Amino acid sequence: MLVQVITGTTRQARFSERVATWVEGELRDRTDFEIEIVDLRRKPITFVGWGNVGGARAIEQFRAVAVEFEMAPLRHAVHILPDVMIPILRNTDDPSDLSPLAALRPRLDLLVDDLLWWMDALSAARIREGAA
Repeated sequence: MLVQVITGTTRQARFSERVATWVEGELRDRTDFEIEIVDLRRKPITFVGWGNVGGARAIEQFRAVAVEFEMAPLRHAVHILPDVMIPILRNTDDPSDLSPLAALRPRLDLLVDDLLWWMDALSAARIREGAA
């Protein structure tokens, strides 16, 4: 199991990095999980949601939080609506059958293409600043 310690402060001194390093150091000798520090600042983020409106309300909330972490929430998301989700949930014969999701593949590809573009662009900007 992987535990991720998330840091994403926007302050100049970046104290959260010190706290994250402390948490990682204290927990590193545990054998029941792996630990990793993840810095969210100035990185793109996108979403896949599901529910009555395809997770749109939750994604809307996550986007607002992402902005406070100085992340770049992307416009494209994949919204899995009930007409796709319910057949998967009702398929008790083969719970691993996710074929109803196939119709969303073009949207997923668009999301990933956009994510990769922004990852490249923001990575270059972080390198220029010396904050890769």
